Amino acid sequence: MIREAYDRAVDSTGKFSASYMNKILERWHKNNITTAKEAEQEKMERAASRKKNKTEALTFDIDEYERTSVYDSKG
Repeated sequence: MIREAYDRAVDSTGKFSASYMNKILERWHKNNITTAKEAEQEKMERAASRKKNKTEALTFDIDEYERTSVYDSKG
């Protein structure tokens, strides 16, 4: 599990980061993740959740923007 946390920390930061690795291990401990298979499942769930949140965060109403934009004021 330590090796998996190390690999994920390096993949995410591009270098060894003990604090990042520690956060991964703490999250696994908190969520009772004890095997590589459980860690992989958690990784997929987190990725799906982030993708969903990113999609939701990127939505906007262009008509609302145009109505309220101070840069497009007419008059």
